[in-house]
Amino acid sequence: MAKAQPDGYTWLVSISSLIILSQLYSKLPYDFDRDLAPVAMMAKIPYLVVVHPTLPAKSLAELVQLARARPGQLNYGSSGTGAQTQLLTEMFKHSAKVDIVHVPYKGVVPAVTDLVGGQVQIMFAVAQASGPHVQSGKLRALAITSAKRSSFFPDVPTIAEAGYPELDVLGWNAVHVPAKTPRAIIYKINSDIMKVLDLRDVKERMFAAGFEPAQMSVEEFDAYTKMEARRYAKVIKESNIRVD
Repeated sequence: MAKAQPDGYTWLVSISSLIILSQLYSKLPYDFDRDLAPVAMMAKIPYLVVVHPTLPAKSLAELVQLARARPGQLNYGSSGTGAQTQLLTEMFKHSAKVDIVHVPYKGVVPAVTDLVGGQVQIMFAVAQASGPHVQSGKLRALAITSAKRSSFFPDVPTIAEAGYPELDVLGWNAVHVPAKTPRAIIYKINSDIMKVLDLRDVKERMFAAGFEPAQMSVEEFDAYTKMEARRYAKVIKESNIRVD
């Protein structure tokens, strides 16, 4: 896609992991900032802070207290080394000043499966993967990373309400195009996407699937990705995360 004709007809449905990859790998066959132009964020994907029910923590504050009392004894699952689930949990570790052990998996599903089974105790997991287990009582949700409480989990406080506003990290789906695409075309695509996201049936289907429709201008989305890149670069350096 980065090498395609910049005529507006070739799009990349991008995900938040692309920002992380650009910070993790020193050598990629493309440069995220140089070769790709941001167009529009389409959907935000909140994370739930979930624990196994046997863990005696009914709130994020209680989890922090427990982790501080048992340094290095609690563990958390992630969808892999360098994945957003790991980076978000590492941010939490730095903010809360706790020592919990990372257990990487090859994807979200096996990580959540082992969390339900009690092999790991804590996870920042996307709501689509962890939500059904919370609703069935197999997992306990302590916080959600969205700005507002979820209608699916009205009793679960936001991460800001739980005392950690700096952890308002979301997964997202968006659109990028080749970098040299004319600005007029980029603005046109953004405008059309925003109109679609405002349709009632589209909103209903997105909410039902666990997504939050996003409304951002081209400039707002560009600024957001740059902020995320700085945040991920910081935690990758602080946590000494390496993948190659």
